[in-house]
Amino acid sequence: MKKTLSLLLLLFSAVSYSQINLNQGLVIYHPFSGNANDAGPNSIHGNVVNATLTTDRTGNANSAYYFNGNDAFIELPYDNAYNFPPQGAFSISVWVLPDQNNTWPAQAVVVKAPLNADFTYSAWNYGTYVLTYHAMSGYAHNHILNGTTSFVQNLCWYNITTTYNNGIWNLYVNGQLESSNNSQTKFILQDGFSRIAFGKKGQSFGDWYKGKMDEVRIYNRVLNREEIDSLAFNNAGTKTIEDAVICEGESLQLNAYGAATYTWTPVAGLSSTTIANPIATPAVTTRYYVTGIQASGCASTDNVLVTVNPKPLITRSTDTLICENSSVRLFANGGTTYNWSPAAGLDNVNIPTPIATPLITTRYVVTVTSNQGCTGKDSVLINVRKPGLFTISPSPDMCIKESVQLNAGGGDLYNWTPLGTLNDPGIANPTATPSQTTLYSVTIADTVCFITGTLNTTVTVHPLPEIVAAKTNDIDCSIGSSQLSATGGSQYHWEANPTLSNTNIANPVATPLNTTEYIVSGTDLHGCSNTDSITVYITTNNKSLYLMPNGFTPNNDGINDCYGIKYWGAIITLDFSIYNRWGGQVFHTTNPSGCWNGKIHGITQDAAVFVYVIKAKTICGDVFRKGTFALIR
Repeated sequence: MKKTLSLLLLLFSAVSYSQINLNQGLVIYHPFSGNANDAGPNSIHGNVVNATLTTDRTGNANSAYYFNGNDAFIELPYDNAYNFPPQGAFSISVWVLPDQNNTWPAQAVVVKAPLNADFTYSAWNYGTYVLTYHAMSGYAHNHILNGTTSFVQNLCWYNITTTYNNGIWNLYVNGQLESSNNSQTKFILQDGFSRIAFGKKGQSFGDWYKGKMDEVRIYNRVLNREEIDSLAFNNAGTKTIEDAVICEGESLQLNAYGAATYTWTPVAGLSSTTIANPIATPAVTTRYYVTGIQASGCASTDNVLVTVNPKPLITRSTDTLICENSSVRLFANGGTTYNWSPAAGLDNVNIPTPIATPLITTRYVVTVTSNQGCTGKDSVLINVRKPGLFTISPSPDMCIKESVQLNAGGGDLYNWTPLGTLNDPGIANPTATPSQTTLYSVTIADTVCFITGTLNTTVTVHPLPEIVAAKTNDIDCSIGSSQLSATGGSQYHWEANPTLSNTNIANPVATPLNTTEYIVSGTDLHGCSNTDSITVYITTNNKSLYLMPNGFTPNNDGINDCYGIKYWGAIITLDFSIYNRWGGQVFHTTNPSGCWNGKIHGITQDAAVFVYVIKAKTICGDVFRKGTFALIR
C-alpha cells in the first residue's frame, strides 16, 4: 500500500508490522495551505512574521513558507498541549529545503524555548535544527542528536523526524534512522510559558532558519516506523511498487523510478542493491527501502513491504503397508484446500482424508494450500502386498569357515532353522556360518494378509583345497636358481617377491641371494583358497669351478644356441663382456641369465674365435675369468 500525505488521513496497512494512524496523538498539524493555521485538533494557529508563502515540495504554489534567515519566523501561542512532561513522549515531523549562505551554522526549524535576550543562555526545551546543513534534534544546547545526511542546499527537500520518550531520542532523515541516544539521564524541560516557533529559537535572538519549510506535525507519542515512513514519503521523488505479498520461497521483482541511481536496503534476499529493479527473495517479511539520487544530487526514499506468508505446515499419515484389495484412510492437515495425486485408487482427491484402495504400491502426493494462498507438498507411501508371495533366494555355495547371507521376503515375521549356525533366526536375512552342507528352512508369517508359509534353501559347503608347495633344489655355489611348484588348486598366486620369475603361475623360478620362504595361495574350481609355503636355503656347498664353454653353435636348433654362464651358483654382481679378434666389444651384460646369440646389431656373425672377460661376485666368493671360445657354424 502506497503512503500518502492527505490531511488527517487514517491509514491502515493490512500486511505491515503495525498500524498506521496519523490522527492518533496529533497535537499540531500545519500543512501551510495558504496560511499558518493549525489543521489539528487543538487549533493552535501560527502568527507569521516576515515569512512568505512559496511552492511546496511537490510544486504546489502557496503551500509552504520561505524564511529569510534574518527576521522571518512563525510563532505559536502557548498551549499546554505541547508542554510535554520531562519524561513524556512526543514526535516532531517537518519538511525542509535549506537555503545557502546562512549566517548561522545552527538554524532553528521547530523549537520550543523560553524567552531570553541572549540565546546562548536560553535552554531550549526541545526542537529540531539544521546544523551545518545536517539534521539535529534534542533539547538544550548541549544535548543533541546529529544526522549523517548532508543536505544539498537550494535543491532538495528533506524530512526530519524526531521522537522522544523518557530520555530516549531518535532522529530520522527521509525515514532512515540516523542517530539515537538511549541512555539519557537528563530529560526535557517543562514550564508554563515557553512557546513553539518555526524558523527561529523560540522568542530569543538568533538561530534563524533560511530556506523553505513545509508540513509541521507534532504528536504526543512516539511514532512507529511505518508512520515515520508514511510521513517521510515524497511524492515528487523516488517511488517504488505497492506493498506485496508472496509465499515462502517465491521471488518478486521490485522496481523503482523517479531518480538516476538507486540503493536498496537491507541486502538480505536481494539479487542486487544498486539497480532499479532487483529480484527480492526474502526469507521473512521484509520492508525494503530504496534511496534514489536524482541528477541534481537530491536524495529521496520510498519503501515497499514484502510480506512473506509461510508455506503450510503439513501433518500427514505415515507410510503404510496393506494387503491387496484392502483400503486405508489417508490423512493430511495444515491448510484449507487439498489435492491428492495420482487419482487412481482414491475415492476423493480434494479432501484431507480420502480413502485409498490402490492396486499396486503407490506414493500419493498431497498439495496443501493455506488460506493465504501458499502451497506445500508431502507424500504418503502405500505399499501393497500380494498375499502368499513369499520368496527365498537361492543360496550361493560357500567355502568352509566362511559366511553367507540368507534372504527371504514377502512377510513380516520370520523363523529360520536350524538355529546353531545363524546369527539371528528371527530376521529376513540372517548370516549363516555352517561347517557342512546344510538345508535351511524359514517359516514366514504375513500379519497384514494373515497367511503363513515355509520355504527351504540349501547352503553347499566346500572344503578348502590342499595346497602343496615344493622346490627342485636349494641354492649353492654351483646352482643359482630353484624351480618352485604348487599343486592342489586350479589357480595360484605367490606372495610378491622380486626373486620370483612370475608370481601368478604354479611353477615360478626362484633366484634368491638369501634363504627365503615363499608362500603360495591356491584356489580351486569352487573359489575356495588355502596356502602353503616352501623355503629355499642358501649354502656354500658344491663349490663350482667357474668354467666357461669353449664354443657354441647358434643355429636355432635349441641346443647350445647362446653363449653364457652356467653352474656358477648365485651371482650377486656381474660384469660379462665378449670381444672380437680386433678388440671390439660385441656383447656386454650384468644379468647372470644373459647370453650372446652370435649376432652384432642383429647381423649374424661368421665362425670365428672370440674373447670373454668376466668379473663376478658370488655367494661363494669373487671370480675373475678370461678366455677364448669359438663360434661354430
